[in-house]
Amino acid sequence: MTAMQLLLPTSGMPTNTLETETTAMQTTYWPRQTGNSKSKSNTKCKCNMNTHRKSRTRCPDNGKTIWAVGFTLVLLTCLQQLKSVSADEESQDFQKNIPARLVWAALGKTVELPCDLTPPTSQDSVKLLLWFKDTTGIPLYSLDSRGGNVKLAPHAAIASDLGQRLFFSIGDNPKDSRLQINDVKPEDGGVYRCRVDFFNSPTRNFRHNLTLVVPPEEPRIFDAQGKEISQMAGPFREGYELFLCCQVRGGRPPPKVTWWRDDTELIGTSHTSVEEGATVMVNQLLIGTTTRDFYGIRIECRAQGTRLVDPVRKDVTVQVYLKPVRVKIATPNELLTAGQPMPIRCESWGSYPAAKITWLLDGEPIRNAEVTVHSDKEDGNITTSILTLKVTSENDNAELTCRATNPWFSGGAIEDKRIIRVAYPPTVSVHLANEDPSRLVTRAEGQNVTFKCRADARPPVTSYSWFKNGMRMSGESTEIMHLTQLERECAGAYACGATNTEGETRSSSLTLKVQFSPRCKSGTEQTSIGAVSLHSILVKCEVDADPPDSVRFSWTYNNTRNVSPLSVIVLSLRFKRSHVVNWYNNWNLIDFIKYSYNDGCFGIKFKAVISPCIGLGQWQRYMPRPESKPNLLCL
Repeated sequence: MTAMQLLLPTSGMPTNTLETETTAMQTTYWPRQTGNSKSKSNTKCKCNMNTHRKSRTRCPDNGKTIWAVGFTLVLLTCLQQLKSVSADEESQDFQKNIPARLVWAALGKTVELPCDLTPPTSQDSVKLLLWFKDTTGIPLYSLDSRGGNVKLAPHAAIASDLGQRLFFSIGDNPKDSRLQINDVKPEDGGVYRCRVDFFNSPTRNFRHNLTLVVPPEEPRIFDAQGKEISQMAGPFREGYELFLCCQVRGGRPPPKVTWWRDDTELIGTSHTSVEEGATVMVNQLLIGTTTRDFYGIRIECRAQGTRLVDPVRKDVTVQVYLKPVRVKIATPNELLTAGQPMPIRCESWGSYPAAKITWLLDGEPIRNAEVTVHSDKEDGNITTSILTLKVTSENDNAELTCRATNPWFSGGAIEDKRIIRVAYPPTVSVHLANEDPSRLVTRAEGQNVTFKCRADARPPVTSYSWFKNGMRMSGESTEIMHLTQLERECAGAYACGATNTEGETRSSSLTLKVQFSPRCKSGTEQTSIGAVSLHSILVKCEVDADPPDSVRFSWTYNNTRNVSPLSVIVLSLRFKRSHVVNWYNNWNLIDFIKYSYNDGCFGIKFKAVISPCIGLGQWQRYMPRPESKPNLLCL
């Protein structure tokens, strides 16, 4: 036969009849398998007459009786065998319809269908093993062990593509025996039946429903708004919820949908839905608090119906917005120089996107300052801000703040602060030792005055200097200057200077005014003037005094106070301040007297008496002298 290359051995043995010795052949047939479970077997039972062979000794008296008894025994034996075969066939029909065990197989893989070869009794053994598929009556595979040990029995398979991929493996334990199907193909699916015939026990059948695994479609991932995600999930915010939904269609058996982070399963909520007539497996992942370690990780959705095939996968990268975790002013806290631009660097770590860095000075944002920002995403989300700060002396001991925030978070700002120190030249002012802020100091002759130089500087002042009317005063190098027994010459504009490593600064001036009693102007203490007879003369008296407003003039004539025995016209003028030339520079006071002169007045002496409020003044004498010719003097 072409369908099955399987040869069943035949055997014969001689048999004798009562009359002659004949040869009787014993014939064995394969069971005929049909789709009808009620079909009868065509197994023929041949009675072996050799087992009932009698002696050739004739018995003339009772020969017929002996033959009749022998025939009856043979007939009873055949009937008993037919009854046994009929009962065995009924048992086989029942076993053909036992429930099939579900076995999953993956395309291209190897699947094993178990078949237990353990005999019901220890005295029995396997005679024949046959494999069938679906309702086909032709065996796919056979193992004939009627000749001896089942492990040495010949194997035979159907001459087809499937037959070439079949092999029955006998385990050390008969229960572990199984049929292997290699390189499973779509047409291999179906119901397989293993029939085991024993020498003395009833036939045993095992049925397997070989079902091919159908992989599901590729998973689809959605966000909370129902938008499908292809590569990047998010952005999510640190400290807030993370939600993802994975949907998988199709697959046999129905796949289990799970979430994974590396090799760790993330617990989600699974359910099944039906969309457009197709079954959809859904797994929703909800993480209540998104932590920093989710930044940049890959989360994978897997769908797997059986371990026979690898799971279908879909992964996405999680994008997480992060708060800054640390901020630091990295530039050393050194002395800053007033008026010179100084770069100050601040670094922030951990923020994504890049942190927004704000600079403040004494709590107020620094405006109109040059700021450079650089973000290095490859080195831990570092953001660097460089502030070019130009400070003044007023900024000394001010609080400089670097503040880092992520605009995607309300609050959560972190700060680093420092007190800045500014190096600046001295800020200098001069004033009285008693802190009197007046810029004009008045003292009388003979009194004392103390000036103090006040300086604000960083670093501290190393030396002081004093100036009068713009000229440096020698011998004065401390912050205090004492002037004792003041004289008229001590009046003037005083200033002080202070020096540190940043430079020297001079203060504005403070004016010292020294008051003194009237005195004749130098060179005018006694003056001779020319006069023409019968003409008037003008006599002038000039004095210096401070204060000038309190000076009063009196004239005497020949030592007689306010007496004019001659025809004299006395004109006494005391100029107001506005009429005095160079009042503040020369402290000059002038008083005039007009006198009618004749020859009899030659040698008359006039004397001016000055009466200031601060003391008696000096005398100023005038002596008219005659001239040969009248002269007009312009005084």
